Amino acid sequence: MDENRVFEIIDARVVKESKKEEIMVMANLARRCLNLNGKKRPTMREVTIELEGIRVSKGAAVSYVIDQSYQDDDYSEITRSWDTTTSIDTTLKSDSARLL
Repeated sequence: MDENRVFEIIDARVVKESKKEEIMVMANLARRCLNLNGKKRPTMREVTIELEGIRVSKGAAVSYVIDQSYQDDDYSEITRSWDTTTSIDTTLKSDSARLL
């Protein structure tokens, strides 16, 4: 941002479909979120409020662009690892109950 290269690093579709002002608001919010000093970073509540403000400024209806290259296989990989973690967690809880 210091070098005015924001629009070079933002996805071309976002640049094409969004107003420059909205992109700059998002970029500034992201920059504040990355501050090394935690006291200077916005809280999740503040981030939510700012994001809601951006959404409202675009109108009540928000359209979500679905990436056409998305594959259902990617989703199944994510859920498969989640299911494994869940079953391990459940097993660990039941094992610890037996120990008591």
